[in-house]
Amino acid sequence: MKLTRKQLHWMAASASTAALIFPVWLLFHSGDAGLGPVTYLFSGRAFSDRPLVIGGALDQFSLHKEFFILCYSLVLLCPCMAVVRWINSRSEHRVRLVFAISSLVVLVHPLSILTIFTYDVARYILRMGITPMRLTAMAVAMIMYVAILLFAAWVYGLWRRKPNDTVQPTAARCAVSGGLLQTLGCRS
Repeated sequence: MKLTRKQLHWMAASASTAALIFPVWLLFHSGDAGLGPVTYLFSGRAFSDRPLVIGGALDQFSLHKEFFILCYSLVLLCPCMAVVRWINSRSEHRVRLVFAISSLVVLVHPLSILTIFTYDVARYILRMGITPMRLTAMAVAMIMYVAILLFAAWVYGLWRRKPNDTVQPTAARCAVSGGLLQTLGCRS
């Protein structure tokens, strides 16, 4: 049975929807790592004067727990968004746009956690002074911002090749490939 183009688009849309709903569902049902940080940030309670808890215990909201939740959400969300981008890479523009925007909305979760983490590290530095570990934490936070924003730009497709831009095999590539010269269409 040969699938039509319309059936393939529906299959891609269904797979993309499942790939985006699964991590959101998992985050929603994961206690402190769920929607709590997003509502905590957007309600303004993250910027209230609350005690800073420093330490490796994950039973209370601390800098270590914030960083752990950030890593957990990135490990959970980024592969799913990469799969969605891969599935929709050959879809029409409207479909890619819908899934790119919904993927970017999903990135609000790790960005919220990262914002709370960065704010808490800055408060910690202002209250207790500068140390190499605290500067490292601030540098890691800034690098994470850049990495998430670059990932968001990639998901959105800012570096997408135009369909007629093809990479022509060069003589060096053909020489390295050896027996694949005829397959690549290179002339020796």
